[in-house]
Amino acid sequence: MKTHCVNLGILSLLLTAALTLCSCSQSDADELVGKWQLEDVDEAKGTSIVCTYVFNQDGTFTGDVRMKSKAQGVIMGMTMAFGGTYSVEVGNVLKLKTESDKNAFTMDDVEYENTSLSQEEQEAMNNFMVPLLQGVFTEAAKSISEMSYLNYKIKGDELTMTEDGEDKQPLKLKRVTE
Repeated sequence: MKTHCVNLGILSLLLTAALTLCSCSQSDADELVGKWQLEDVDEAKGTSIVCTYVFNQDGTFTGDVRMKSKAQGVIMGMTMAFGGTYSVEVGNVLKLKTESDKNAFTMDDVEYENTSLSQEEQEAMNNFMVPLLQGVFTEAAKSISEMSYLNYKIKGDELTMTEDGEDKQPLKLKRVTE
């Protein structure tokens, strides 16, 4: 009889711990709902990156990364869009599972400043480079299926997380209110 009481006590303790973990995870997921953005602009290098995530109440998300780079009079812009489902897991892990039909890549026409290329040459470069890069990056975007972010934490209007992998710097996103 004593063993039975001990087993019930352990079972009760485990059940309480499991419910506590589940409720924390749901609370974190609720706090995540909304639009988050990271901006990295380096005027000296002529680059800008804007990364946006929108986490929905139903466990789905969408996002995009918009990049623009200017070097030696050539301006290139591109956008990678993605979407899928997310979950907040025990241990402050945010898992994103993308759906390949929601992953896309778009490249803007290349712009030229202070160049010796004629308008015809610029158009020929665009007609060659843009579709080539569009194809390569579209296939790469579709191959992304799962991403894990460690040390996921929300403090006020800041979301901090680190991409799973060696020597990754923490990402700091700000909540966007519209």
